[in-house]
Amino acid sequence: MPEYAAYDSINVVGYELDGALSATVKRIEHVEQVSAFNDLPLVLQRWNAVRRDTHRVCTLDLLGHSTGASRHLELGQSIINMDDPTIIVQATTLARSGLLNRLFIGAVRLLGCSTAVELGGQRTMRRLSHVLGIPVFGTSATLLPSHYSAQGFDPIFRHILVDVRDMPPVG
Repeated sequence: MPEYAAYDSINVVGYELDGALSATVKRIEHVEQVSAFNDLPLVLQRWNAVRRDTHRVCTLDLLGHSTGASRHLELGQSIINMDDPTIIVQATTLARSGLLNRLFIGAVRLLGCSTAVELGGQRTMRRLSHVLGIPVFGTSATLLPSHYSAQGFDPIFRHILVDVRDMPPVG
């Protein structure tokens, strides 16, 4: 299995940045900003037009805060919750677009605080992985700006990433 944390990433964050997210974004060389989850195909189409090394596996890193008890990732005006029919349709549209394959996106990472800790976040990771057909990672800890470098999430902190494939089955 490839170490997705060690590959290139396409970093995406919502437009509304508070102090912590703003400090994180300032550390990263290139970050795409979106208003909501449904903007991802437009961002990826732009990347598809300019990405030169199209055979190198990369991750789609979605940066944001996580919601209260369920720990779903907030991306702009969207809460990525695969119990929400709108998000399911948007994720399905993204999967069917073929952009993930064309860009060699090998995983999606939900980079918000503890997005893999609570059952709601874990359920979303499982369902999103199923719909997109690629692994989804969440986090097991609070994220700080220091978890990022100029390229995005710093691979030195990969130990706080939780791979959906390593989560215990739902019983």
